[in-house]
Amino acid sequence: MKRIAGLLGKQVSLFAIAPMIFAVCRVAGAAGEPAVGMAAVQHTNQVKAPNAGREQALKLLDQYEATRSQLSSFIMKDKGSDVWDAHYTPGMFQNLSGHRTVFHSEELRMDGNRYKLCQKLWGPMPPDNYLEKNPRYTFSLWDGTNVWVYVADPSCGPGTSRPGAHRYILHTGNPPGQRNGTNDIMGVVCYANFLLGYIPSGKARIDQNFRQAGSISVREKTEMVDGAACYVIDAVTKSGRGSIWLDPQHGYLIAKAEYHVKAGDFYVNRIVQSGMVMDFKLYDVRFKKVNDTWVTVAGTKETNKVWPPDGYEHYKESYVISEITLHPDFSTLPNAFALEDVHEGAKVQVLSNRKGNFVWRDGKIQAGP
Repeated sequence: MKRIAGLLGKQVSLFAIAPMIFAVCRVAGAAGEPAVGMAAVQHTNQVKAPNAGREQALKLLDQYEATRSQLSSFIMKDKGSDVWDAHYTPGMFQNLSGHRTVFHSEELRMDGNRYKLCQKLWGPMPPDNYLEKNPRYTFSLWDGTNVWVYVADPSCGPGTSRPGAHRYILHTGNPPGQRNGTNDIMGVVCYANFLLGYIPSGKARIDQNFRQAGSISVREKTEMVDGAACYVIDAVTKSGRGSIWLDPQHGYLIAKAEYHVKAGDFYVNRIVQSGMVMDFKLYDVRFKKVNDTWVTVAGTKETNKVWPPDGYEHYKESYVISEITLHPDFSTLPNAFALEDVHEGAKVQVLSNRKGNFVWRDGKIQAGP
């Protein structure tokens, strides 16, 4: 089920959810031409070696990684929407069935170790309707020492649909060894994860997934995507089969992607149940050059899921990164990984001391009333 349904269905800890390195052979080509990145393979009459297709694909993935690796330390702001239509079967969040559009904005800060992801959500989420001027706000933070997850939910507290729940709650005390890593934050918790290479959502980028594929190859000819001749890699992995179109005009970033998951595939750490089928498509991708590095700054992902007897989920996610800074000097931003936005008096849940009663007061955790 889509991550947002699980987050909003009940109040739970969000811990369970949260210069180029090198250039490897320049690959170029026009639409309809052979993929010439491996000239010795493509321009001779010799029989290809058994692993030639894999070697060519891996070299193209190296080109993608050389560009994508620049997003190790950055600050980005994005905004977008999810157009959602679903029918959930018994045992799921059936009150979320139907059609709706939900909006999000977020800011992600990373320095290669620490991270802080701040997110706002507004729109109809039955039984509530969050307003843009009073959205649901959350952040996930690893400050290098402690893990923190904060929720400010205007649908909780006295006079709301959930009067017994806390409007402001801060979770902490999760062992550092069990904290969400950067892949969890970028690939699972971040709304715009597909702009960062996580297609479909998950803890592994699609290029990392393809490197482990049982079968991988490059199509004989390039294909046009939005005016660029792209190299197309097809792969069959344990989590499904997919294709990505790499754009050499924009740092070999992904201009288009498709992924198909069926019953028996190992997807999101579980085997897909019988009868379930999932299809993912990424398109309308846009790029921007930042400090001589190409960055993906916009795109749309469509997801279609069906499962027996009559369940389905279709959503269309469109996001735009409005601001991005690569390799910022975080020493000049002392609050980049701080807790300055926790509401005074917020309930604090310390996972290592669940019986304790704690609140956030005067900028620190204190014994509750």
